[in-house]
Amino acid sequence: MKQTDKTKKTKERILSAAMEEFGTHSYEAASMNRICEKNDLSKGLIYHNYKHKDQLYLACVQKCFCDMSEFWKKTMGIEGGMKECLKKAMAVRREFFNSHPYHTNIFFNILFRKPQHLADEIEKLRYEFDEFNYNIFKLVFSKMKLRKGIPSEVATEYFSAFVEMYNAYFQMQLKTDEDFNVLIGKHEEKMEVFFDLVLYGIAEEE
Repeated sequence: MKQTDKTKKTKERILSAAMEEFGTHSYEAASMNRICEKNDLSKGLIYHNYKHKDQLYLACVQKCFCDMSEFWKKTMGIEGGMKECLKKAMAVRREFFNSHPYHTNIFFNILFRKPQHLADEIEKLRYEFDEFNYNIFKLVFSKMKLRKGIPSEVATEYFSAFVEMYNAYFQMQLKTDEDFNVLIGKHEEKMEVFFDLVLYGIAEEE
């Protein structure tokens, strides 16, 4: 086996082990020692390929967003009207999270309790993913009859801002004794209701 191929396989093995560790624990609780012990890896081998815990974690973050984007691009259809698009988007989201538990934990840790000293690097890594989601929202609004004077681009920007506020609300719940997995469940369970309220309002116009 060529050295380049051997190095690639070694990095893939380390990354797979790290995905399990960061996909089970938060960044702070994740342990390099546990990665070594559970996967028969030496620290020397890990640090030869990844300089430190931060670099390994960011590699996992990158894989998380890349895999999510690739899955959604392959699975997400754009046929039908606005409701059909939103329904399909939520179904694809659930399908991915149900079949990728480690990615799910990493994603929601980024959403609710990302390590602040890595915030800038994480934002760069999630740019393509965020751009894809933005375009999905834009597509949805292009299928809607919007109020006069509100173009789809403006609607998309406001809707994206509401999504950020929705996520911030759940982030606040971490200050309580709320179980993290329970919090994730509530976030996903209430998302469709949230979409409906934002799109159609909460009061009848008099």
